[in-house]
Amino acid sequence: MIRMDKTTVVVKISQYVEGLLDGKDGLILYNSYKEYFPFVNQEVLFDVFHQMMTGGKSIDDILNILPKSIKILMPYLPKAEFGDLSEKSFLGILIADNREMVFRLEKMKEVYLKGDLPESIELSKTLISQIQEYISHFVKKEQILFAEMEKKHPRYEGLAIMWALHDKIRDFLKEAQQALDSRNLTQDDFSKLVGKLFFLVYGSIEKEDNILFPEALRIFSEDEWKKM
Repeated sequence: MIRMDKTTVVVKISQYVEGLLDGKDGLILYNSYKEYFPFVNQEVLFDVFHQMMTGGKSIDDILNILPKSIKILMPYLPKAEFGDLSEKSFLGILIADNREMVFRLEKMKEVYLKGDLPESIELSKTLISQIQEYISHFVKKEQILFAEMEKKHPRYEGLAIMWALHDKIRDFLKEAQQALDSRNLTQDDFSKLVGKLFFLVYGSIEKEDNILFPEALRIFSEDEWKKM
């Protein structure tokens, strides 16, 4: 198997992501850097985004380019095996929280596809309340998991990006609740609201399942998980 120096991979992937951030042609960038994509892993991504932050890129700028860059790089990431993980363990609880949230979102999607606006609005109000409860999942990560990872290495200071994503979801939930309580909500308004809600929450879960949790599983020992 061909190997490549990790430092080189971090530099090249950083150049690729910064090129996207600068508005350069995506196809040209892809063809210029695709040879490095198979060597990307979760640790490399943490290094890339941490270096961007320390290099002066704002978190808002990074958030704007995050979905596009992650969509391209995600298929190359090593897959974590969570099969033997106890649901009573800290990570097991976080993963179970995500599975429950996905289940609720899928139920909401079923109703939404029926096209019944009043029913969809009422179910959305319930879903918003459930997602508000899901915010406790964010707090567990921020106060416990993020804090412990940041002790491990400076690269994990890049978790500030995920913290900012949590804040975006919190802010949007307030806006969504107000919109759902409005009597002037049209089908078009509702479709846009639901689309953004799904985009934010599914996006957060996807980043956790494919980046955060696999990296946390790699760096912590069994004893360290028990302490959490």
